[in-house]
Amino acid sequence: MIKSRKSIKISGIFSCESFIAGIYNLARKFRLSGWIKGDNQTARLEVEGENNSLIEFMSEIYDNKKTPSEIIELEFQDMPVLNSSGLYVIEEACPEKSEKELVLNGNNKS
Repeated sequence: MIKSRKSIKISGIFSCESFIAGIYNLARKFRLSGWIKGDNQTARLEVEGENNSLIEFMSEIYDNKKTPSEIIELEFQDMPVLNSSGLYVIEEACPEKSEKELVLNGNNKS
């Protein structure tokens, strides 16, 4: 199993809370670990996992019809693998949330 890690920036028009939740669920589907944060125009994430899972995850971001969104630009960059084990959502800029940071899941074993 070859692992890799990607830094991903998604620019577009979307509801922060629902779009981030959709990306989170997609990352869990592919058993990825790392973090996700965003606002109403940009989502940033660093995720790692099996190389094939990352490739499928990135291709499905465009096909994710469960959240109303318009993706304008998708950028990604290779990062060093950290062997992280949790998947976190940091909602620091979501206007729909009042908390500074929200950790949805600290253990990615499902």
